[in-house]
Formats: sequence, C-alpha cells, structure tokens
Amino acid sequence: MTNEPVFGTQGVLRLLRSIVGLGGAAIMAHAVDKGITSAWSSWLQGAWFLAMIGLGSFGLGPVFRYFGYDRRLVWLPLLYCVWLALVFPIAWQLHLRLSIPYLSTYIIAFALTMSYGAWRKTWWWWKVPDEWVSAVFGDRVAQVLYIAFALFLIVVAIMYDGE
Repeated sequence: MTNEPVFGTQGVLRLLRSIVGLGGAAIMAHAVDKGITSAWSSWLQGAWFLAMIGLGSFGLGPVFRYFGYDRRLVWLPLLYCVWLALVFPIAWQLHLRLSIPYLSTYIIAFALTMSYGAWRKTWWWWKVPDEWVSAVFGDRVAQVLYIAFALFLIVVAIMYDGE
C-alpha cells in the first residue's frame, strides 16, 4: 500500500473515478445479460464490449495505484483486444489464400509478441508474468526461457494441421 491519504481531494477524485468506471462497466455488463444488445449488429456489440473493457480499466486504475501496482497493467485487457483485432486480418488472409489455420497464425503472432516483449523487457510483458520467473532464474535466463518457449510455440503452430 502507498502512504497517500485515502480521503483528500485526490483520494475522493480517485474513489469517484473507480465508482464511475467500475459501476459503468457493471451497468453495461448487466445490459448485455438482459439482452439489450442482442439485436445489435456485431460491430455495435464489439464496440460495446470494447467500451465496457475500457471503462472497467479506467475504474481499476486508482485501485491498482492504491495497492502499489503499476497502473498501466489495468489497460492490458484493452491492449489484448486491440492485439487480437490487429492479428485477425492477417489470419483471415493467410487462411483465405494459403489455407493456414487461424489458430496457427494466432499462436505464431503470440510467440513473436512474447519474444519481442522478453527481448525488449517491455512493461506489458516483463512486469506481469515475469516477476517470479526473473526473480528465480535472473533476467537473462528468463529472457532465454521465454524466447525458447516462443520457438516451441512456432514449431507447434507449424505442425498444427487444423483438424
């Protein structure tokens, strides 16, 4: 925990931000459960989903800050959704033109992303899964382990036949 006062001007604003963000995401999720979005087009449903994820991330920021975590981590679900949206057109074209399974493309894209994150020690990769791995093995060995696992995933994706 941080040593910041909970109730002060900044504390009240952070609490308000959490209530608005998490409450708004909960209301949006409740609307989905009630079927309000069921008649919408898939694009509108996708936009609703991304807005719900973004609003929840916005509300979790002060909570993460209060407990001493890196606040950027709350944006990872939205970052993952954007990553999936960027890989999809590539996977679609590879499947359409070369009959490469979607899953193989996603596995290879994940392996390349993981390799890049381990090599450059980016915050979105190094801070989340690697905290205990680098503590046990050291940074250099953790990097080698992640890159070796990425190569293994690439081999698995190439061997996957889609059935």
